[in-house]
Amino acid sequence: DWTQGTMTASDLISNLIFVWNTDSTGMGNFYFDNVRLVGTTTACPPSSCGVMNSFESTTENGTLSAPSTISSISYSTSFYTLGSQSLQVAVTQGMAGQMLQWGNFVPGRWTGATQIVIDYSADASLFTGTYHQIQLVAQSSASSKWWAPVTVPTAITAGTGSVTFAIDWTQGTMTASDLISNLIFVWNTDSTGMGNFYFDNVRIYNGASCNP
Repeated sequence: DWTQGTMTASDLISNLIFVWNTDSTGMGNFYFDNVRLVGTTTACPPSSCGVMNSFESTTENGTLSAPSTISSISYSTSFYTLGSQSLQVAVTQGMAGQMLQWGNFVPGRWTGATQIVIDYSADASLFTGTYHQIQLVAQSSASSKWWAPVTVPTAITAGTGSVTFAIDWTQGTMTASDLISNLIFVWNTDSTGMGNFYFDNVRIYNGASCNP
């Protein structure tokens, strides 16, 4: 209820404080889980619609790692579109492979979601060879599914832009009702080049609208 204070719907919230408002003198524990943001299906601006990660901290939404020896990850101010930094993925071996793993994020169930959109910048040195694609592969520990592509290999080019991954459950065994525990970014290429990807402003869409 925006009438409760000076905040408006267009303000960027940096902190949310839970106030225990009571006359109770009792002590004990609360246990919180599965925080969800629920709204209408009104279309939102691409820069803020259903933002899953702006890579402003290592704990913003889940955990990030380089799952194989072809890459390493860090944070960079060389490129960003939301906030003040991006995730830098350095491809240190010239070959295809798993370059990024993202786990324990929300929302973990993508019921109704149709697209993942990510802003990026990519060094030209990565783009030798004839094809250059990224594919998103999901894992679900709850459903015991360990390698389930959720998009087709999606072409990406050198330079700066955004890449749209159309969610396609027919690519693997994952379904929209499964709880995704990890999302793996697979660099699918015949390139032997090395260099950096910079990722920022990961958004999830339900059609042209926000996915709460």
